[in-house]
Amino acid sequence: MWALILSVVNGLGAELYGAVAPNIDERATVVTVGAVITVIMIGTAWWLLGGSRWAAIAVIAVNAISILMGVPPFFDGSGGSFLFGDVVSLILSALTIACVLSPDARGYWNAATKRMAGA
Repeated sequence: MWALILSVVNGLGAELYGAVAPNIDERATVVTVGAVITVIMIGTAWWLLGGSRWAAIAVIAVNAISILMGVPPFFDGSGGSFLFGDVVSLILSALTIACVLSPDARGYWNAATKRMAGA
């Protein structure tokens, strides 16, 4: 459940931050790409409610992509407020992945897979 909450907060928060953060060049591109990632994050989080192992894998993949997308601003020298948003998003994505990979969550995914198989 924590992975679901963190993923939704990360997606919506990043989208809102990209829309209102000062000094962002090409705001339309940032908002558009952010909207696509946000929709994917919320979709995989919704899928995660069913307890599917594939949903857990999808949440890990989407949050890993979010982490990778947040790395370039550290090296291009843009800094500023955009860097703050990246750090928060990186932390939320890492926490989401940690929640999905926790032993308690793995038991849930296995139980859901067995329920779906009729075992």
